[in-house]
Amino acid sequence: MEIKGIDVSNAQGVIDWDRVKNEVGFVIIRCGWGGDYTKQDDPKFKEYRQACIDRDIPYGVYLYSYALNTDSAKSEAAHTIRLLDGLVPPLGVWYDMEDADHYKQKHGINVYNSRQLLTDFCKIYCDALISAGYDCGVYANYDYWKNVLIKDQLSKYPIWLAIWGVTKPPMECKIWQYTSGGSVPGIVGNVDMDVLYTDEPIPEPTPQDRTITGMPTLQRGSEGKSVAVWQTIVKAFPDGIFDEITEDLTKRFQKEQNITVDGIVGSETWNAGINSL
Repeated sequence: MEIKGIDVSNAQGVIDWDRVKNEVGFVIIRCGWGGDYTKQDDPKFKEYRQACIDRDIPYGVYLYSYALNTDSAKSEAAHTIRLLDGLVPPLGVWYDMEDADHYKQKHGINVYNSRQLLTDFCKIYCDALISAGYDCGVYANYDYWKNVLIKDQLSKYPIWLAIWGVTKPPMECKIWQYTSGGSVPGIVGNVDMDVLYTDEPIPEPTPQDRTITGMPTLQRGSEGKSVAVWQTIVKAFPDGIFDEITEDLTKRFQKEQNITVDGIVGSETWNAGINSL
């Protein structure tokens, strides 16, 4: 099954979502760019996401990467998780790996000579999002998939392929971005157009549920997805390992919330955490 959709950012400005809903089967929304700084949040992200939720438009999320080293790739993952705020996009999260404005080149990275580095950025980002409970894939153009990213090392992540001016994608992908010059009623100007390949209907988006019950008690040495969720709340890198840094951030959070400061995440701390979002 092929479903046509669009991807958008604040460049699209004011969107008539009621008209858009009748024209597309899904939307992928830019949440931001680069590391975890509020000035790099896409100013239209939350508005666009809520518009999709209100109209039952299936949506995904992408972040444009400016990573120059592994620490900045981790910050980009934290940036995305902060903006997701617990909501799960039906079409997952996508890491936009390109250098359209030559930022990497200007900072000394020749992407064709840095294949392993850029591939590592993708693995760091995607694994962090997956550990936090989200589906995650990689967006790149055809040249990147052939000559920059080491595709075999990214085989477990879905591919969003950008290649324009062809009648079909030249490689297997989950989503194909086939033009940047599309036109959709409800949007002024050009918009990127995409095709989703799927054997199953896309689930509709659901509102956030802030109630947490039955979560395990966490402490130093705990591991797993629940740890990554907690790390997201206290703004630690969500690698799923409850280490010394996570414990220190937990104690700081507990002190701020006026609850028992012991570095252990029990029911009281979980409830305070989810209500702080």
